[in-house]
Amino acid sequence: MKSLPMLIQPSVASPLQLPRFPVAGRAQPPFEAGCDDLPGQTLTATYIPPNDVLSHLDATRDSWWRLVERALEPNVFYEPPLLQSALKAWGTSQHVGIVAVDAPRRKWPDGPRVLCGLFPIVHTRHAGQRCVALWRHHQCYLSTPLIRTDVAQETLNTFLDFLASPAMRVPLMRMEMSPGEGPFHKLLVETLHHRQQGYLTLDRYTRAFFLREFSADDFLQNNLSRKRRHELKRQLRRLEEQHRVSFRSLNDAGDVDAWVDQFLRLESSGWKQRSATALACEATDATFFRDALRTAHERGSLMMMSLDVNDVPVAMKCNLLSGQGGFAFKIAYDERFAEYSPGALLELENIRQLHSLPTTLWMDSCAMPSHSLINPLWPDRRIVQTILFSTGCAPGDLTIATTPLLKWIRDTVCNRPE
Repeated sequence: MKSLPMLIQPSVASPLQLPRFPVAGRAQPPFEAGCDDLPGQTLTATYIPPNDVLSHLDATRDSWWRLVERALEPNVFYEPPLLQSALKAWGTSQHVGIVAVDAPRRKWPDGPRVLCGLFPIVHTRHAGQRCVALWRHHQCYLSTPLIRTDVAQETLNTFLDFLASPAMRVPLMRMEMSPGEGPFHKLLVETLHHRQQGYLTLDRYTRAFFLREFSADDFLQNNLSRKRRHELKRQLRRLEEQHRVSFRSLNDAGDVDAWVDQFLRLESSGWKQRSATALACEATDATFFRDALRTAHERGSLMMMSLDVNDVPVAMKCNLLSGQGGFAFKIAYDERFAEYSPGALLELENIRQLHSLPTTLWMDSCAMPSHSLINPLWPDRRIVQTILFSTGCAPGDLTIATTPLLKWIRDTVCNRPE
């Protein structure tokens, strides 16, 4: 399989390394000595309580976007469009706070501070111990914190020090759907090892990951069998013989609300509605989706496309772009056209469009490990995991040390057949 030089090799046997993008934004900002937002050497962590989170983020929105542009690793779910919409929907009921790590400006110490790290957190429990977890609501598929690249080590140390401080006093920290490879994972493992803070991997799996090749034709030829390519062409040809078929994309001047309405109706027409998992099943979910996509469209980071039959959508896809990559957020299709594989046909169009974007190198599927649609079409994988670590206090260390033994006892003794 061919691959651009800056991309990883598509081998699950060796850990997946995301492209070493220095920023998450659309343009790489300067880090030269004259840059007026370079952080000073003294970093401070501050806890923003749930009642103040939205007002604080509104007041620091520009600084937040600069952090997004300079992040060690992108996470669209912690960027303003999705995180603010999620906080409005569920932040109060789930008691979400923010740990913000910032620093004075190097050349303007009395000016506005530089945001260096953003950690949305909730207080929970694990094995009877108090625990802090990075917030992951049910529409969030990655919990990588935003950490500024040029002070990544200092930012993470400041955050970990804060967890162990009297202000927090929590024995454990949990990160669900955290990357199991890449810059942040490497930084976290090295930092915990240096600080002698024990950690455990509670869950670990892979999900489909798109890596751009020289062209869409190369990608399809290298990753789909001849039989599969011919079958998809045959299905599209059969559909075109019986109906008027077209592909559409939302452009900058398009009506995003109309697209959202179409998506919600399409998703509600199938199995997700029957299983009560469609966005429209819950008014809060639908409002979150609408608000997030509207804001992302204004920012220029929303990518929506549709496969239409007789001017009616039969498959729709929603991507969110960030930096040199993107996240496949939602997909829906009309089950009445299942014999034509409309979701797969739209995914082929998605692959072509991704190859037409000059700065988009990868896309996270955000899918379940055994996703039947995307896995055969995107052969590469990224590792996602749940990690639990001690903040350095005795109760946390004890939990980390005894959890494997307790799991063994539960699995081999308590579950032993009679």
